[in-house]
Amino acid sequence: MNASEANQLEVVLQRIGSESFEAAQAREKSTFANFAGQNEERLILFGAGPLGRLVLHGLNQAGLRPITFADNNERLWNTDIEGVPVLAPSTASDLYRDSACFVVTIYNGSPARHQLKALGCKNVAPSAALFWKYGEVFTPNFGIELPHKLPAYADEIKACREALADEDSRRELAGQLEWRYWLDDDALPPSLSPSETYFPMDLMVPSEEEVFVDCGSFQGDILPSFTSHWNGKFKHIFAIEPDPQNREVLGTTAGNLGLKDRLTALPTQSASKVAWCPLHPPGQWRRGLWMVGSRQFPWSVEGWMISRGRSRQPTSRWISKARNHRPLSERLACFDGITQSWQFAPITEVSTCGKSPISSGP
Repeated sequence: MNASEANQLEVVLQRIGSESFEAAQAREKSTFANFAGQNEERLILFGAGPLGRLVLHGLNQAGLRPITFADNNERLWNTDIEGVPVLAPSTASDLYRDSACFVVTIYNGSPARHQLKALGCKNVAPSAALFWKYGEVFTPNFGIELPHKLPAYADEIKACREALADEDSRRELAGQLEWRYWLDDDALPPSLSPSETYFPMDLMVPSEEEVFVDCGSFQGDILPSFTSHWNGKFKHIFAIEPDPQNREVLGTTAGNLGLKDRLTALPTQSASKVAWCPLHPPGQWRRGLWMVGSRQFPWSVEGWMISRGRSRQPTSRWISKARNHRPLSERLACFDGITQSWQFAPITEVSTCGKSPISSGP
């Protein structure tokens, strides 16, 4: 590690240490107001996907009800989510561009913020600012922590830097820390190309016998990248997706890619423990029994192939590159939620160890 890389993180940590505990707490509470102006309690959630629905539930706990959702998905327009209507972005901006704050509830929110500004929306806020304001509800479970708590982790952050083997990861660490403390978008390094996000080919060896398990397949948004990287030469895809509407779109995506004969959509929920998981539409429940990961690469499969299939930053960029790696298709580890034990099996048997029975709710 050269001196400039070490100094970059040290400079950020020194800046963090220069702000008093009280000043950091005050900033946490005031940041959202700086974005929202007079519309702190008149909120529109831009993004009606998983994050938007989680934010809706959190706001309900905080005693606040958003006016509406806005979303680019035409299928959602003129519907409602738990009684909150979903509007087209142009409609929402026409109605509320000056009288509400648009909170971007999309994980990669930069394009959405630019879109809203282009529509003339006066107050646009990142969801992280809202999380700071209602920290007792949203932190740290939404992947964000309150700034005044970060200095206590300085030693752990430095240890993380030492564990990273490549310059990109160390720059990302420093940028993420700076963003998470000040919400300064300019601090973040440029985003990776979507085609490179999920499958860094310096860590993977494509195989024509590959069986790909996409846990949390959503609408098949990762499938074009996978088929492109494998040049269409693989054995099968198991797409795990509990939401019936998402599975319908997933089927269309698979058909457009010519994958219908090599893709099996499983209407199940994956989880790290036995629990009742509410799914959509309301009233349908299934028990999630399996957490799938790779015996050789628990970080690579569990991090960005399996449990976080829609992650925008691959976990592999945050750790040292593996040496003498083998193809990911060799073996999988499946967690049996009934026996509370791990079972190791060839990945070709994932169809037998990766299913969970459908049960009715309590």
